[in-house]
Amino acid sequence: SITVATTLGGATYACDRPQILGLAALAIVAGIAFLWFQNRSPEPILPLGLFRINVFWVTSFMSAITGAAMFGGITFIPIYLQIAKGMSPTVSGLMLIPMTAGILTSSILSGRFMGRTGRYRVLPMIGMGSLVVGFLLLSGLAADTPTWSFALRLVFVGLGLGAIFPVLTTSVQNAVDRSQLGTATASGLMFRQVGGSVGVAAFGALFATRLADQLGGAASAIPSGVGLELGPQTLAGLPEGVRGMIGEAVSNAIHPVFLIAAGLGAIGFVFSLILQEIKLANRMVPQGE
Repeated sequence: SITVATTLGGATYACDRPQILGLAALAIVAGIAFLWFQNRSPEPILPLGLFRINVFWVTSFMSAITGAAMFGGITFIPIYLQIAKGMSPTVSGLMLIPMTAGILTSSILSGRFMGRTGRYRVLPMIGMGSLVVGFLLLSGLAADTPTWSFALRLVFVGLGLGAIFPVLTTSVQNAVDRSQLGTATASGLMFRQVGGSVGVAAFGALFATRLADQLGGAASAIPSGVGLELGPQTLAGLPEGVRGMIGEAVSNAIHPVFLIAAGLGAIGFVFSLILQEIKLANRMVPQGE
């Protein structure tokens, strides 16, 4: 119900319509019912006692908002590349390699840092900071942004993600009892997926509304029946002036998405400040130490 409400609210229905308010009310009632049953179940899916552990509830919240920022923000990058830049789906996928390289690099460095020091609290701070910088830079994308500049912005996002998700998983595994290791790990992934699904739905509704407003006069020049199938091949058959208007409209419509993603990263940074650090067990000891 949360996903449907965020998908339809503001796009298909106004946010104050009974359909959206009803879905929101259903989400609240279902959430309360879930907590009620979990508190009384002999074998709960999500033991509520875990939320008394600082590392668990802080990392769960950080996973949710980072998932929303990551999935919600990155989902619209191929749209920008294919419509605003006119790239093919294959090339737009290859353009995400800089982000993957950033994730790989920071994941390796974060793992080595945790293995040698047994500490992790500073890593989510660095990761969230890098994520904020990356999304703020992406919010300035335009139809004529150079490829090297776009790649550099993605690197910051990748470096942030690589220093967040592996660290959150490791820290929560280190904080809970061994008997709850699987539950705690799966819960972190669940919160990430929930945040991502809600983020994609909410950002999608925002992007669609903004795009409809931004298109303006260009909308009349788009062939009838194209609608959401607008892509590189369709754009190639349009006049150059119309292609430019559409590319600019897509760039402007996507800016709020990245700004909100940066805001979510800033919230995550605040929560990283209250994350408790429990010295990691079985850390590697460098030779000669």
